[in-house]
Amino acid sequence: MERQNLGEKFTVKGVILLILLISFLIGLFLLIINIGENKTSPTNEQVHTALENQGFFPSDFTEEYIEEYPDRKIVSVIGHRKGEMRIEFFELEDSKSARTIYSIIDQIIIDARGNDRRADRRTSMQSYAIHTYYVDDKNYWLARIDNTVIYGFCYDDDYEKLLTVMTELGYTD
Repeated sequence: MERQNLGEKFTVKGVILLILLISFLIGLFLLIINIGENKTSPTNEQVHTALENQGFFPSDFTEEYIEEYPDRKIVSVIGHRKGEMRIEFFELEDSKSARTIYSIIDQIIIDARGNDRRADRRTSMQSYAIHTYYVDDKNYWLARIDNTVIYGFCYDDDYEKLLTVMTELGYTD
């Protein structure tokens, strides 16, 4: 049996086809990862119901936030605050404003927790982003879908309730 020289098998055309095939497969893989299901933003009514289902008392914080952030295109803010438990849902005029509010809240929480990055997890795809972390028995959850943002924090005792609200509203992976 005759041995072939490997150098003869590689042609410029063959190398270009191989590169194109690899690029196509990588592109297809990235497309599949990023397609996922589009998440749908919950309504204010759905947020009210989800909070009440967990024994929380929804309040309207819209005016408070409009005063603090008058140029951020805030439509409404509803949530629950009691002691060290907080959940607040923001509806904004557009996705760009939601990304801005998400970034502002994310930075505030990051600054408050310092350099501790235990149990830090981020997910970002298409029209949504989720950032969760756990520091010193306190759970933080920040998420965005289209033109809405929700964040919450609580100690371990209330975590199941927080997770249930986030799941019911579609702010989970």
